[in-house]
Amino acid sequence: FDNQSSINNNLCILCSVTSFNPGIKGNAAYFSNPNYLKYPVLGNIDKNEGSVSFWIKPNNSNVAGGFFDYGEIGTPSSIGLFKPSWDALYFEFRPNETIGGAQLAGTINSSNWIYATAVWKTNLLFINNNVSFFKLYLNGNHVSTRLYDGSVPNNIFNFNPEENYFSVGRCGFYGIANSYIDEFKIYDYARNSTEIKQDYKDYIGACLIDSD
Repeated sequence: FDNQSSINNNLCILCSVTSFNPGIKGNAAYFSNPNYLKYPVLGNIDKNEGSVSFWIKPNNSNVAGGFFDYGEIGTPSSIGLFKPSWDALYFEFRPNETIGGAQLAGTINSSNWIYATAVWKTNLLFINNNVSFFKLYLNGNHVSTRLYDGSVPNNIFNFNPEENYFSVGRCGFYGIANSYIDEFKIYDYARNSTEIKQDYKDYIGACLIDSD
C-alpha cells in the first residue's frame, strides 16, 4: 500500500484509495467513502483455510468501518473484520445458516496502530475428526472465541462461500473502513500463534510506529 502503482500491481479489480500516508513500513493506505480495494478470490484466498494479517489505525473511535470482507458480512457464508462505533475489533465468521455464526472481539485503542490477524480452517466433510476453527489475534495475542449469545462454540463450521471477490478497506454491513491500513498479507494456511507473535515482534522491533 505504498502508492497507487503498488496497489495496481497486485491485480486489484477496484483500486481506489483515498490517500497514502506514513504507516508502519513505508506508506499506509487511508480508506474513506467511497474508496476501497477489490480483488479476485481465485489465486489469492483459500476459502476453507487461511489467514490475513494487517496493521490498522482507525481515524475516529466513534465511527464504524470494515477492514476485510469475503462473502459480504451480514449474509450467510461470509467472513470479515470490522470496527463498530466503539473501540473494538471484531472477526465475524458466519456459516451457511441464515442466522447464527460467531464473533471474536478484542478491545483496541483507536489512537494507536493495531496488528490484527484472523485465522480460519473449516472441515466441510466432517470426517476423520478434523477440527474447524477460527481465531483472532491482536498485537500477537489470541482473543477468545464466543458465539452471539455469549456461549463457547463447538468446533464444527460448514463454511462454503461462493463470492468470487474479496474486499480490503470495507466490508458488508459496516461499509468503508474510515481507517489507515498497512502491510496487508494473505496466507493460504492457518497460521499458528508462534508465527503470529513473532511477526508482531519483528514489526515493532524493526519499525518506528508513527502515531500520526
